[in-house]
Amino acid sequence: MDLTPSGEGKIIGVISHTFHFTEDGDIDEGSVQSDRFGKYIKDVTISPLSQSTKLKEVLALDIEKLPLIANRFDAVKACGYPTMAAAVAEATKALEFLKNAKDFDPLFWAGALPPEAMNGMREGIKAANEANRRTQKGTEIKIPYAGGLFKSYAAVLQSSYLSKFKAMDMPTLALTNSYEKCPDLECTDFSTFTILANRFQTDNYFAKVGKETFQKSTKGLFGHELGHYVLTNYYLGSKTFATPEEMTAKIPPLKFHVTVDAIGMILAGYQPKEFAKILSTITSNVHGVERMSADFEDREKCFTQLN
Repeated sequence: MDLTPSGEGKIIGVISHTFHFTEDGDIDEGSVQSDRFGKYIKDVTISPLSQSTKLKEVLALDIEKLPLIANRFDAVKACGYPTMAAAVAEATKALEFLKNAKDFDPLFWAGALPPEAMNGMREGIKAANEANRRTQKGTEIKIPYAGGLFKSYAAVLQSSYLSKFKAMDMPTLALTNSYEKCPDLECTDFSTFTILANRFQTDNYFAKVGKETFQKSTKGLFGHELGHYVLTNYYLGSKTFATPEEMTAKIPPLKFHVTVDAIGMILAGYQPKEFAKILSTITSNVHGVERMSADFEDREKCFTQLN
């Protein structure tokens, strides 16, 4: 303990050594060893005195920072990028790849299937998107926030990077009551080349955050969902990976999702801090937050902590 000029005591560390003793009360030298801090008993793995020196460092810290120190997130290691600029650069490559392609096939992910199978899948994609277009007006009438939802989606599709999508007039957006088809707020359905929004999740989210936050955050999420198409198309089309399975196996999930987020951020016209706020807001306000939170929270950290 140190004494301050006023005479008050200030703890700077703790010294605690215990040793084995002989019958006549002397320290049993055979039971001790030493390090640069002094002697300590052999059946203790480290000198208590060496640990006590760390206490002084801890006591000098701002107490509010202790949780951050205890749960330090290594953004570079976890997120897979040295900087946010590197993530944005990878996202931009994927967007440029789509923009500059001669054409785009919604079944880019399907691999080599028999012609009849491919034709059947194309018919399914066409039918699903036509159905979504037919029901959009009725959905906007029945659901108060649906008009804003479709408006946010249309705004993202205006990006010049998505000219191939816009020319095909798909993927289209639809609301679904099925948690099997879409368990989250918004989802990508590769089999029908559509974007889905879960009706119950969106009802809850709109009620909690209000119109302005709802439209801003769903716009960012629509960019993210479209980003799944964009990034997968880039990795398969550029022959970086031969199959979706290889891509999934070789890219850490968080890195992949951060790249998809970066694509979404670009398409929605947001900055990293804005996108991080969207992820934070969703984590706090969407049903099923316990299931979603780990991924969303780590993605938020990537967008706030990568320089």
